[in-house]
Amino acid sequence: KFFDHVELRMHISDYKHDEFEIERQDEGVTESIGISFAQKSLSSSLVMRHRQVGQLQGAVGLSFNYSGIEVGGQDALTPNANGYFIAGYLYEELGLTRSLTLKAGSRVEFKETFVTTNELFTNADDFEDRSDVVLSGALGLNFSPSSNWTSGLQFARAYRTPTIEELYSYAPHAAAGSFDIGDSSLKNEFSLGADAFFEYRSNRVSGQLSLFANSIENFVDFSPTGDIHQPSGLPVFEYRSKEALMYGFEFST
Repeated sequence: KFFDHVELRMHISDYKHDEFEIERQDEGVTESIGISFAQKSLSSSLVMRHRQVGQLQGAVGLSFNYSGIEVGGQDALTPNANGYFIAGYLYEELGLTRSLTLKAGSRVEFKETFVTTNELFTNADDFEDRSDVVLSGALGLNFSPSSNWTSGLQFARAYRTPTIEELYSYAPHAAAGSFDIGDSSLKNEFSLGADAFFEYRSNRVSGQLSLFANSIENFVDFSPTGDIHQPSGLPVFEYRSKEALMYGFEFST
């Protein structure tokens, strides 16, 4: 048989929390729910690892996720939303020589999000449902001249879709100390990245040095505007889109 390992996983989650606002006056203390948040989700993944064919080994997989979000309270940050995604991926490793391995992976995802009204966001004409096809992939080369040394170089292309908070927030967020404003015109983030690593391992010592750089188009940034919202008195923060370059290194031993 072609597949020698098949694994199916399912996860169900039911989460809820409330954020309370406390006001102290001469006649006593009053509590009110500023934000209530509830999320139900169902996710499933199927991984099928195939037997080695020559110098080629790898796996294919499918994943599914459904999520429903309900937001309430007098300071509800966003409208309600529900959505799902279906994705498939392929990962393969090819041994070129005894010390050189080529690694490649790709993923395609179809995602839909449906936005609905709640007690604070009441006008359905202010929202738009979103449908996205997300493509990502990576290609890398690993070099292991001995059992102690390993190094690698990888190039990757990735996408990220904006969250409901980034798109439609418009309310004071007391827990964060800010008045949050989303932007419904935000586009998907698109990034091209490269990273390299050098690793040494022995019975006495181990260490790894990694270098990385990512160029991100439509990067979603959450930053202060310099304004103060009234009557909440909180600083205004907005989600904005911009170009970004992230680079750096990591070292562990």
